[in-house]
Amino acid sequence: MNLKQLLDTLRYGELANMNYFNEEKIPAIITYLNSALIQLYSRFPISEKQLIIEQHPHIATYHISSKYARSNKASLEPYKYIIDSEEEPFQDDVIRVTSAYNKYGEPVPLNDQNDLRSWFLPSYNSVQIFNSQEGDTAFFIYRARHPYIDPEVQDYENVMIDIPACLEEALCSYIASKAYITIQNQEGISLSGLYENRYEKLCSNVEANNLLQSESSNSNIKLIMRGFV
Repeated sequence: MNLKQLLDTLRYGELANMNYFNEEKIPAIITYLNSALIQLYSRFPISEKQLIIEQHPHIATYHISSKYARSNKASLEPYKYIIDSEEEPFQDDVIRVTSAYNKYGEPVPLNDQNDLRSWFLPSYNSVQIFNSQEGDTAFFIYRARHPYIDPEVQDYENVMIDIPACLEEALCSYIASKAYITIQNQEGISLSGLYENRYEKLCSNVEANNLLQSESSNSNIKLIMRGFV
């Protein structure tokens, strides 16, 4: 859906109560939209991307930041160990790393103190690899966030919102819960609670019925390893 379609849905649906919706509130609504997208992209495997890191023996902690990406010509970092391209640059969009693989495509355990093969995730955007070998590659699958939407955007029809149809109603419910809580009266608080409960119920239904079936990481890794093995 595009932003205009979402705003129309909210105008005549979730935000029709209490005459809440007007043009002046659209920047705030888009702010709630950004928050809703972060929540949904964190909870569900809506967008999974691949990351390739070139290892160096003197580096133990690899920060997953675009300043270490090969495509970043403005960065002055001496070691740009994130292997990307100008056509598909790394976007600093990591929510969390979900799986890891060595140069042979074999799964590597994460955060397992009892496994000597394990790599570690000290933060959502860093990985520790001990005993790195020069030139070896490490492959990761990570859950990615939705691109940020500028609250001041004017061209609503050309702003696309990448959300599965089964989560559109949950998206609208989350936005409504945040919007109505700003109204300082009992009706606003009640509506906020109503839509918050509705959001959780809708999300739980998607989970219970496994409506978002993502391709397995084992299949994905075969794609990113082409040309590296």
